[in-house]
Amino acid sequence: MAKRESLALTANQIVLGQMGLAGLFVMAAVYLSPVMTERLSKLPVIGVVTVTQVAVPDEPNALALPAAIALPTVRREAEVQDLAILDEMFLPPVVVEEKDSKAEVDEQAMRMLSSIQVNAASSAGAFVNGDFFSNGSAIGMAIADENGKPLPVLAFSSGNTVTLRAGSYSRSVVIE
Repeated sequence: MAKRESLALTANQIVLGQMGLAGLFVMAAVYLSPVMTERLSKLPVIGVVTVTQVAVPDEPNALALPAAIALPTVRREAEVQDLAILDEMFLPPVVVEEKDSKAEVDEQAMRMLSSIQVNAASSAGAFVNGDFFSNGSAIGMAIADENGKPLPVLAFSSGNTVTLRAGSYSRSVVIE
């Protein structure tokens, strides 16, 4: 039984085929143009229009611009009964922020510190949340203190223990 050869075309063969088709179209246009010119010259032409009419304006249209000829409406002064009502409607409400108690702030800070994942430790730093941070460098996260001031979280590594510290808050993780 004879071996079947592949009929796949290479990129060069495709380009050559496209060039051949383009050449065929150019040759057809060159050879058929005298025939087309002869046929078009046999068409009867009535004449060429060279005179155009002068534009004449129509009668003025009273409804063309109704807004321009409309009379203004009667103006009345608005009666303001109470300015406090207007202030309530258009001014943003005054929000009194309640200060969080120290226990709530401490609890929130410890929750945020415990959400940080420590992956590994070395003598030069630690892998925190998948990224390496050298000793004493900020890990790109901040925790708010009692006054609302952001404190950067710093990573410290000593042996197999990594300590995360933000201000007076700290958390130690032992890597096994």
